Amino acid sequence: MVQFKQNFISPSKAEIARVSKENDISLLLAELLLSRGLQTYDEIQSFLTPTLEQLHDPFLLPDMHKAVARIMLAIKRKEQICVLGDYDVDGVCATAILYQYLCSVGAKATVYLPSRFTDGYGMNENSVRSLFDQGIKLIITVDNGISSLKEIALCNELGLSVIVTDHHQPSGILPVCEGVVNPKIACSEYPNQNLCGAGVSFKLVQALGGLEAAEPYLGLSALATVADVVELKGENRVIAALGLGTLAKHTGISALLEVSGSSKEQVTEDVAAFRLAPRLNAAGRMGHPNDAFKLLLESDAAKARSLALLLNDYNVKRQEEEHRITQAAKDMLVARDVAAMHAIILFSSDWNPGVIGIVASKLAETYNRPVLLFHKKGELLTGSSRSIPGINIFECLQAFQGMFERFGGHAQAAGLTIAYDKFNLFAQEFDNYLKNNISPLVFRPTMLYEMELPFGALSTSVISEISRLAPFGEGNPQPVFRSRRVRLENLERIGKDSSHLRAIAVQGVKRLQLVAFGYGHNSNDWQRESSFDILYVPESNTWQGENRLQLMLRAAKATSFFEQTSVSIIDRNKFYDAFFQNFLYNEGQETNTTKMNSLDSLITRSLKNRIYGTLILCAFQEGARNLKKLLVKEGLEDAVNIYWSELPKDAPSDNAILLAPILSSLQENRYLDTFFYDYTSCFKLPKVSSNVYVSEAKLEKAFLLPIRISRDAMADIYRKLVNRLKSGPASMLCLHKDLALEYPILVLGVLVFIELGFMLWDKETETVCLIDKCTPRDLKESSLYCAAFG
Repeated sequence: MVQFKQNFISPSKAEIARVSKENDISLLLAELLLSRGLQTYDEIQSFLTPTLEQLHDPFLLPDMHKAVARIMLAIKRKEQICVLGDYDVDGVCATAILYQYLCSVGAKATVYLPSRFTDGYGMNENSVRSLFDQGIKLIITVDNGISSLKEIALCNELGLSVIVTDHHQPSGILPVCEGVVNPKIACSEYPNQNLCGAGVSFKLVQALGGLEAAEPYLGLSALATVADVVELKGENRVIAALGLGTLAKHTGISALLEVSGSSKEQVTEDVAAFRLAPRLNAAGRMGHPNDAFKLLLESDAAKARSLALLLNDYNVKRQEEEHRITQAAKDMLVARDVAAMHAIILFSSDWNPGVIGIVASKLAETYNRPVLLFHKKGELLTGSSRSIPGINIFECLQAFQGMFERFGGHAQAAGLTIAYDKFNLFAQEFDNYLKNNISPLVFRPTMLYEMELPFGALSTSVISEISRLAPFGEGNPQPVFRSRRVRLENLERIGKDSSHLRAIAVQGVKRLQLVAFGYGHNSNDWQRESSFDILYVPESNTWQGENRLQLMLRAAKATSFFEQTSVSIIDRNKFYDAFFQNFLYNEGQETNTTKMNSLDSLITRSLKNRIYGTLILCAFQEGARNLKKLLVKEGLEDAVNIYWSELPKDAPSDNAILLAPILSSLQENRYLDTFFYDYTSCFKLPKVSSNVYVSEAKLEKAFLLPIRISRDAMADIYRKLVNRLKSGPASMLCLHKDLALEYPILVLGVLVFIELGFMLWDKETETVCLIDKCTPRDLKESSLYCAAFG
């Protein structure tokens, strides 16, 4: 089960009061600022009111003096300068910033943006030789170059000058060139090590022409800063806060806002990240980044709209491709032991190399493991990796750098190329490396929140206060709040594919609208739950001129299982329904099982030592009650997910309890260990894992005892069933309604009469049918009747 964890240590009440008084702000805002490490009046005012004066001196960056001197010399000599960029938003924006500035001061500048499909990332030998043949004298890399040692060595041989401006993590040896402007190199004393590529390009323009010359490029720098998910602290916050507001005035971006259905009145970080960035990125993923670059340079509104429509079309195709690859990757994992994996490493020659990075991000979020996906072309595999919090993927991959043809990246994402014949060895050794060097606790899904709030503390004025912390992003997350013992009423699936949910969240007397994106598949399970622990972001939703409070759900844990003191009628019937289906349906083969008097110690040890791979089945209410007591006693309430009847199709083999399991729905070999907490010999077990442990508690009698009925009562039930079924087959739901029998009694009666051959169950129509001519038999000939009452 996902773990909810407070991401900051709560400051003292005295500190909160002091900051509130000094800055004339609410106690809530004071606490949020303190939790971000802001203590003094000056720190807080700088944070709340960013200004250009807060930008750092660009000449504090390594080699900036050298870079400026060489560029000024090239301009003076009228040398051909090439800005060599990258195909993502950061790279294209960085290229546009520097190219436009160079042109504005009379430089002879050109641009080279590599194709993701034919060139790959950054510099390559062919592009270097082509630029040399074109008469280029100076190459300035933006958002790349730090790992291009061989290519820059070739430039030196050809007499090409190179200036590297980059923000990616150096792998050790720096390229030998005119200058390396990168805030992350070891000798850097620059206060902001988290600039994006466009941020470095912006600082280079500031160094070349001063702040006044750089200011027009704040918008593109802000867009890239948000899109590249760098920390929105200090200088980056200034760039984002001041730059986002200028984007609507940009001709190309204005057209893109229009075709994406976004408002031009206020370009927020969400609009930049989820509307603009995907469309700009789509050019490099599905076509060529030159199309995005042209849009950023275009000043004619009609031409800009045409380019924006092209990028929008690219984005639609990208979404389709992303869905296809995601499903293909999940299909591959069905046959694999995901529970034992520490990383997901897959390849295919059928995958678009421009999309696998996005798919890797989604799979990493779903399975909570690092994901490396590769496109195979010939004998080479070109891959994108994405990580999870707590695992620096760049540092982990550095241990295998000798196996790669190319490699580069940062803490949460990296790109690499490896020979096909080394893939299997790498995949095995990388998984072992994570197993031996990363704590198992890192793989536990964790959602962070700022503080716990009751619904009564929420209002539209609170949201207005919170908005002063924007723009939100890495290092300055949008405040997420936690509320417990919340009921969800009026659950409704929404969206064109019903993938989202809308509900009324109720805590005490307070009722608020809640929207849950991507949670549509939880609708049925959540209908039966009476209590939730939720994480959410409060927002103000304007509808028909009225401002209303709305909660945007980030995560929810059903807590009914641990909070209820008794089982509801609906849940009780679910257990009987599962018993009915398992008795009739289960065609599982006998599995090698280990029978034990009690599974408590094994289950406790398994849940404490492992995040994935443990499945616990509870077929009876008494077993569920006993298991709940065990988990509460051991403090393991957060160690498992609770499911009813069937496991979600794409659940990542997380530790789980399946209540009232439909055994025929279980997939083979999905879990390492399966514990049948209250096993019954009334039905067989499918092969769900290599290790199956069953308890000999024999709880079926206790399960059936509440419906113990006499022989005469059984005869009466039989007569009622016969009279009803003479008019035709009927589902269990119809029989329950028509005969007004308690559902458990109906289940027992139908199963006994089916076992005796008086009736049959039609699997196709899911109905009970009457057998016209049958031999009289004694009730004691039914094994189920004897198990219950014998």
